[in-house]
Amino acid sequence: MRAPNPPPIAEAEFKICERSVLYNLEPKDVGTQHQESLLSYLVRLARAHSLSPRDLVKHVLAAQDGQIKGLVYNSFYAEYSGPINGLGTYAELFARILNALTSRGDLQNLTMLPWDGIIPAQSEGFIARCPRWCPFCYGDQLRKDRETHTPLLWSLAPYKRCVVHGCRLEDRCPECDKVQPFIPRIAEAAMCSKCGASLARRSVETDVKERHPVAPDSESLSCEGLLAAMMNRHANISSVVTHERLCRSLRSILDEVYLGNRARLCQSLGWNAWALNGWLNKGQKVSLPKLLQLSQCFDVDVVDLCSGNLDPGSLRLAKLDRPVVRVVSRAPRPQLTAQQRKEYSAAMEKRIANCTAPPPLHNVGHPYGLGRSALRYWFPDLSRRICEQRINGRRINAEIAAAGRAKIVADAVSVLVKSGQHPARRKVDAEIRKYGLALARPEVFREYSRAINGQAE
Repeated sequence: MRAPNPPPIAEAEFKICERSVLYNLEPKDVGTQHQESLLSYLVRLARAHSLSPRDLVKHVLAAQDGQIKGLVYNSFYAEYSGPINGLGTYAELFARILNALTSRGDLQNLTMLPWDGIIPAQSEGFIARCPRWCPFCYGDQLRKDRETHTPLLWSLAPYKRCVVHGCRLEDRCPECDKVQPFIPRIAEAAMCSKCGASLARRSVETDVKERHPVAPDSESLSCEGLLAAMMNRHANISSVVTHERLCRSLRSILDEVYLGNRARLCQSLGWNAWALNGWLNKGQKVSLPKLLQLSQCFDVDVVDLCSGNLDPGSLRLAKLDRPVVRVVSRAPRPQLTAQQRKEYSAAMEKRIANCTAPPPLHNVGHPYGLGRSALRYWFPDLSRRICEQRINGRRINAEIAAAGRAKIVADAVSVLVKSGQHPARRKVDAEIRKYGLALARPEVFREYSRAINGQAE
């Protein structure tokens, strides 16, 4: 006897999930001070797919978004991709693309984007200029998980000493002494991209103390301790920390400790007397080092400071055994009299008058003790003309060089044709090598193609 047909399954009873392009990897150590950074996640994602991180960016991420196509060059991978862990365009772009490719929605928390309303994307003392690491943390990770990841904490410039092992972060390979790229060729954070040596070391307490003595600073008041506490609460705080709440905290501090005197607060921290006005009156964002100074000075957590979670009655100046950490500041701008400005302007005008391509700004201002910033401040029109002349000069030189290359290649092809020989690449390459040229260079090969087409006509 035939079995009865099963009843039809209602559509609401099941749902087929859409497959992601890339594996939906879980970020490491979320909600702790060792929370993984987005660049580290990118490297681990490449390793999971048996790809080079750079190939993942070039062939997968770039295919998803046209903006990334313009970033697939070596200097971006090595030097300019650090802001992916920070704020701004690169962080938003890579977090959005990786979220889409992995079907996740939380990868922006692996960057500093949750602090976007408070910290400016480009500010002094924010994102480190090159990758840094604690070799003993890498060693601990390998023993525990058999793989490594790079905490977001290490990307922050004020974080210079590991709070776990007490050693200074390293930024050069111990074997070849080379700085590491932000996006390596090898999908392994703890391996030197230049020589392949390991960046991890065995974590032995005596070894750490001998190599890098622990700093005497109190962890609760040190920059590193404040940043570690900040990372512990970093996940999902974008709606908690706001500029409005930070301003509320600043006004509470002013009222309770300084009786509303803004200049006194700024003076106690070594700032300009008007520093608070931009934050409180104009909505300007606050640099990370200055947030740390405020937190250290009043012994409050950075997140509490920026979320307005302060008890006005408990506010007090912290008693520090050492000076409050200072913001890395620029050299003071030279002050020029009207007579000096007139004399310097005339001398510099004379120097660049007959130059097709004038020297760089810092060379022009060097005889007068003026750097680029000071020149742009005191002589904006002159600085603009110098930069425009340099751009035009480089363009003219490039055109002259291109015409020279074209003549050398065309002459080499013509000589071979006149002697009855076919102008094959190998023969032309041998001829132009005397002039330091090679057909392997795209611009030279284009001239070769033009010369061959000209001979055919």
